[in-house]
Amino acid sequence: ADYNNDGQINPVEDRNGNQFVDDQEIEVLGWLPERNTNNESIRAFVQPGTYYLEVDSVDQQATNYTVDTTFNPSVTDPLAFDIQFNYPNGEAGLEAFKTGLKQAAETWERVISYSSLGKPHTLEIDVYPRDLGFGENGGVLANAAAGFDDPNSKMVWHEIDLQGKIMPIHGKARININPAALNSYKTPQDFQVTMTHELGHVLGLVETFSFQNQENKLIIT
Repeated sequence: ADYNNDGQINPVEDRNGNQFVDDQEIEVLGWLPERNTNNESIRAFVQPGTYYLEVDSVDQQATNYTVDTTFNPSVTDPLAFDIQFNYPNGEAGLEAFKTGLKQAAETWERVISYSSLGKPHTLEIDVYPRDLGFGENGGVLANAAAGFDDPNSKMVWHEIDLQGKIMPIHGKARININPAALNSYKTPQDFQVTMTHELGHVLGLVETFSFQNQENKLIIT
């Protein structure tokens, strides 16, 4: 997508200087890493604009290929994947985090290009501010999982997709508002990266891991 109309596909970078990578700063909307002779396809729901399709061969070897494009005008994406946040206890104490949450959600919405449910898939995530503690050796910055905050809730948190796989439709996320935890973030991107990882837990696509931050403190998430 040639968002800035300069006739070329630009590298991903923070061009507007807001310390986040916005959707409008990512001009590669879909790609296929497979390198074989099978038929492949890319699906994307795009806004009106100028788009380019590029075909590369392995090691610049000559190869034959056929490209077909199909465009179906639609006001909304019939297979949209969307993440929405709820604040059951109100938004007090969470205002500073909402931009990072939005950016983290947009990251996964780009990765998951369409719903496998055969219909739009909205993943609702309840967000709670919590003091989870934070010592000299680090601690939990946030945690998240599929389901509801009440472990005894009988509400449905998932659906079965067309391939028979469980797809979460509801999740929970807790943000550590302990002052020491908040001070461990050096840039706004740090929180965005943290929540991108945590949303991956809700989706069942990210495992638990630990790492050392810039002050060599152990962070478990």
